Amino acid sequence: MCRLVLTARRAKQLEEVVAECTAAGCEAIAVEADVGVYEQCKKVIDSAISRFGRIDALILNAGISMSDLFEDLTDAKSVFEQIMQTNFYQVVYMSELALPHLKATKGRIVGISTLAALANLPGRSGIVLLYRIFFYSPLFIVCLACSVCRI
Repeated sequence: MCRLVLTARRAKQLEEVVAECTAAGCEAIAVEADVGVYEQCKKVIDSAISRFGRIDALILNAGISMSDLFEDLTDAKSVFEQIMQTNFYQVVYMSELALPHLKATKGRIVGISTLAALANLPGRSGIVLLYRIFFYSPLFIVCLACSVCRI
């Protein structure tokens, strides 16, 4: 049986996806959360354990970008902090919180990136940062695996 814990910041869209998964025969729950916030990541993991008692896989798929020219930003600091929180720290937070459960089930971590991070697109000032994040996030996961496996 397919069991899913689906997470997003927008409850309405999240519930629609849960309904689709349920219609396809999966048992799915929605956890509205911003995975760039540690406490909300904890809520996601706690919800998974509370409902299903285990975690077999962690899919890291959250990502945001920006579509403004850097020179047009009025608050570059907060824009880039949000990109880092969502695109990088969610990998760290979710991995840390799920790791004990994944070790218990011999589960897996899957990181999903985007090819857009490799292209320099007009008006996408955050793309250089995204490239670095999408490079370092999988590297973090590899280092985590090496640490867990004592390689």
